[in-house]
Amino acid sequence: MAWGASILAMLAALTRAHGAALAAPLGIAALRAIDWKRPLGRSLSWKWVIRVIFALLPVAAYGVWRVSSLGQGWAELQTFYFGRGFLSIPASIWSWQHNLFTYAPINPQAEVYFGIEVASILLALFGALWLLHRSPEIALFSLAVILLSVLSDSAQSMARYMVTVSKLVNCI
Repeated sequence: MAWGASILAMLAALTRAHGAALAAPLGIAALRAIDWKRPLGRSLSWKWVIRVIFALLPVAAYGVWRVSSLGQGWAELQTFYFGRGFLSIPASIWSWQHNLFTYAPINPQAEVYFGIEVASILLALFGALWLLHRSPEIALFSLAVILLSVLSDSAQSMARYMVTVSKLVNCI
Protein backbone atom coordinates (compact mmCIF):
# COMPACT_ATOMS: atom_id res chain seq x y z
CA MET A 1 0.00 0.00 0.00
CA ALA A 2 1.44 3.31 -1.00
CA TRP A 3 1.39 6.13 1.51
CA GLY A 4 0.33 8.38 -1.36
CA ALA A 5 -2.98 6.55 -1.66
CA SER A 6 -3.62 7.18 2.04
CA ILE A 7 -2.86 10.88 1.67
CA LEU A 8 -5.19 11.16 -1.32
CA ALA A 9 -7.89 9.24 0.56
CA MET A 10 -7.44 11.60 3.50
CA LEU A 11 -7.95 14.57 1.17
CA ALA A 12 -11.03 12.89 -0.31
CA ALA A 13 -12.45 12.53 3.20
CA LEU A 14 -12.21 16.29 3.56
CA THR A 15 -14.74 16.69 0.74
CA ARG A 16 -17.35 14.01 1.47
CA ALA A 17 -18.12 11.27 3.96
CA HIS A 18 -17.65 8.82 1.10
CA GLY A 19 -13.95 9.67 1.20
CA ALA A 20 -13.71 8.18 4.69
CA ALA A 21 -14.98 4.92 3.20
CA LEU A 22 -11.65 4.63 1.41
CA ALA A 23 -10.31 3.32 4.71
CA ALA A 24 -11.92 -0.03 3.81
CA PRO A 25 -9.73 -0.80 0.79
CA LEU A 26 -6.68 0.63 2.52
CA GLY A 27 -7.37 -1.60 5.53
CA ILE A 28 -7.67 -4.66 3.31
CA ALA A 29 -4.35 -3.78 1.71
CA ALA A 30 -2.80 -3.60 5.20
CA LEU A 31 -4.27 -7.02 6.06
CA ARG A 32 -2.87 -8.47 2.86
CA ALA A 33 0.60 -7.35 3.92
CA ILE A 34 0.53 -9.83 6.82
CA ASP A 35 2.38 -13.07 6.19
CA TRP A 36 -0.33 -15.45 7.37
CA LYS A 37 1.94 -18.49 7.06
CA ARG A 38 4.13 -17.28 9.91
CA PRO A 39 2.99 -17.00 13.54
CA LEU A 40 1.03 -13.78 13.98
CA GLY A 41 3.54 -12.25 16.39
CA ARG A 42 6.34 -12.66 13.86
CA SER A 43 4.36 -11.59 10.80
CA LEU A 44 3.33 -8.26 12.35
CA SER A 45 5.99 -5.60 12.22
CA TRP A 46 6.32 -1.86 12.65
CA LYS A 47 5.73 -1.53 8.90
CA TRP A 48 2.35 -3.19 9.32
CA VAL A 49 1.46 -0.83 12.18
CA ILE A 50 2.34 2.13 9.95
CA ARG A 51 0.14 0.67 7.18
CA VAL A 52 -2.79 0.44 9.58
CA ILE A 53 -2.23 4.03 10.72
CA PHE A 54 -2.14 5.20 7.11
CA ALA A 55 -5.26 3.14 6.36
CA LEU A 56 -7.12 4.97 9.13
CA LEU A 57 -6.07 8.44 7.95
CA PRO A 58 -9.27 9.01 5.90
CA VAL A 59 -11.48 8.26 8.91
CA ALA A 60 -9.39 10.48 11.18
CA ALA A 61 -9.40 13.31 8.63
CA TYR A 62 -13.16 13.09 8.23
CA GLY A 63 -13.66 13.06 12.01
CA VAL A 64 -11.46 16.12 12.52
CA TRP A 65 -13.10 17.95 9.62
CA ARG A 66 -16.60 17.02 10.83
CA VAL A 67 -16.11 18.60 14.26
CA SER A 68 -14.41 21.70 12.84
CA SER A 69 -16.43 24.84 12.18
CA LEU A 70 -16.17 24.20 8.42
CA GLY A 71 -17.47 20.66 8.80
CA GLN A 72 -20.31 21.73 11.08
CA GLY A 73 -21.28 24.48 8.64
CA TRP A 74 -21.22 22.02 5.75
CA ALA A 75 -23.40 19.59 7.72
CA GLU A 76 -25.94 22.35 8.38
CA LEU A 77 -25.93 23.29 4.69
CA GLN A 78 -26.37 19.67 3.67
CA THR A 79 -29.32 19.27 6.02
CA PHE A 80 -30.99 22.58 5.25
CA TYR A 81 -30.43 22.88 1.52
CA PHE A 82 -30.01 19.32 0.26
CA GLY A 83 -31.93 17.39 2.92
CA ARG A 84 -29.00 15.09 3.58
CA GLY A 85 -27.24 13.89 6.72
CA PHE A 86 -24.67 11.38 7.85
CA LEU A 87 -26.23 7.96 8.52
CA SER A 88 -29.66 9.42 9.24
CA ILE A 89 -31.23 5.99 9.53
CA PRO A 90 -34.73 6.84 10.89
CA ALA A 91 -35.09 9.83 8.56
CA SER A 92 -33.88 7.73 5.61
CA ILE A 93 -36.40 4.98 6.30
CA TRP A 94 -39.19 7.53 6.58
CA SER A 95 -38.08 9.29 3.39
CA TRP A 96 -37.97 6.07 1.37
CA GLN A 97 -41.35 4.93 2.67
CA HIS A 98 -42.92 8.34 2.13
CA ASN A 99 -41.64 8.73 -1.41
CA LEU A 100 -42.32 5.17 -2.54
CA PHE A 101 -45.75 4.77 -0.96
CA THR A 102 -47.11 8.33 -1.07
CA TYR A 103 -45.83 9.96 -4.26
CA ALA A 104 -45.26 7.01 -6.54
CA PRO A 105 -48.79 5.51 -6.46
CA ILE A 106 -50.50 8.82 -7.35
CA ASN A 107 -47.93 10.27 -9.74
CA PRO A 108 -46.72 8.21 -12.73
CA GLN A 109 -43.65 10.43 -13.18
CA ALA A 110 -42.66 9.90 -9.55
CA GLU A 111 -43.24 6.18 -9.96
CA VAL A 112 -40.79 6.05 -12.86
CA TYR A 113 -38.30 8.31 -11.08
CA PHE A 114 -38.23 6.23 -7.90
CA GLY A 115 -38.18 3.07 -9.98
CA ILE A 116 -34.96 4.33 -11.58
CA GLU A 117 -33.57 5.21 -8.15
CA VAL A 118 -34.31 1.75 -6.74
CA ALA A 119 -33.05 0.02 -9.89
CA SER A 120 -29.77 1.96 -9.76
CA ILE A 121 -29.27 0.97 -6.13
CA LEU A 122 -30.03 -2.69 -6.82
CA LEU A 123 -27.72 -2.72 -9.85
CA ALA A 124 -24.90 -1.11 -7.85
CA LEU A 125 -25.48 -3.56 -4.99
CA PHE A 126 -25.38 -6.51 -7.38
CA GLY A 127 -22.15 -5.20 -8.94
CA ALA A 128 -20.51 -4.65 -5.57
CA LEU A 129 -21.48 -8.12 -4.34
CA TRP A 130 -20.23 -9.63 -7.60
CA LEU A 131 -16.86 -7.99 -6.95
CA LEU A 132 -16.45 -9.37 -3.42
CA HIS A 133 -14.47 -12.39 -4.60
CA ARG A 134 -12.58 -10.68 -7.43
CA SER A 135 -11.66 -7.41 -5.75
CA PRO A 136 -12.73 -7.15 -2.11
CA GLU A 137 -11.17 -3.70 -1.73
CA ILE A 138 -13.34 -2.14 -4.42
CA ALA A 139 -16.36 -4.18 -3.35
CA LEU A 140 -16.21 -2.98 0.26
CA PHE A 141 -15.71 0.63 -0.81
CA SER A 142 -18.66 0.29 -3.19
CA LEU A 143 -20.85 -1.20 -0.48
CA ALA A 144 -19.88 1.65 1.84
CA VAL A 145 -20.80 4.22 -0.83
CA ILE A 146 -24.17 2.52 -1.31
CA LEU A 147 -24.82 2.39 2.44
CA LEU A 148 -23.77 6.01 3.07
CA SER A 149 -25.87 7.21 0.14
CA VAL A 150 -29.04 5.26 0.87
CA LEU A 151 -28.92 6.25 4.55
CA SER A 152 -28.27 9.95 3.92
CA ASP A 153 -31.90 10.94 4.64
CA SER A 154 -33.22 12.03 1.25
CA ALA A 155 -34.46 9.30 -1.06
CA GLN A 156 -33.56 11.30 -4.15
CA SER A 157 -30.54 11.56 -6.44
CA MET A 158 -29.27 8.09 -5.62
CA ALA A 159 -28.39 7.32 -9.23
CA ARG A 160 -25.55 9.86 -9.21
CA TYR A 161 -23.90 8.05 -6.29
CA MET A 162 -24.53 4.65 -7.82
CA VAL A 163 -22.76 5.71 -11.03
CA THR A 164 -19.55 5.84 -8.99
CA VAL A 165 -20.06 2.22 -7.99
CA SER A 166 -20.79 1.12 -11.54
CA LYS A 167 -17.67 2.90 -12.82
CA LEU A 168 -15.60 0.99 -10.27
CA VAL A 169 -17.16 -2.29 -11.37
CA ASN A 170 -16.36 -1.48 -15.01
CA CYS A 171 -12.70 -0.84 -14.13
CA ILE A 172 -12.21 -4.44 -13.06
